[in-house]
Amino acid sequence: MHLEGKVTQEHIDHSRALLARVGGQGFPTFALERDGQFTRVEIGPYLGQQAAWTAWLTQQLPADSLGAQADAAFVCGPDGCAL
Repeated sequence: MHLEGKVTQEHIDHSRALLARVGGQGFPTFALERDGQFTRVEIGPYLGQQAAWTAWLTQQLPADSLGAQADAAFVCGPDGCAL
């Protein structure tokens, strides 16, 4: 197997393990990680509701992490979301 194929297979294996760990049934499955613990997130109520999704995510942050970034937009990519 070429290096690219090995890296891809490792990514797929890791994704499937995480999916099983959070009790997901398929892709996409959203999970929130806090202190190394994952909680599956039901995304349905937030589809098309960017403001509600951002508000919910902001509520999930520890109060001391908000600081000056409380109004910042979340940036999400394939490896997660960040302020």
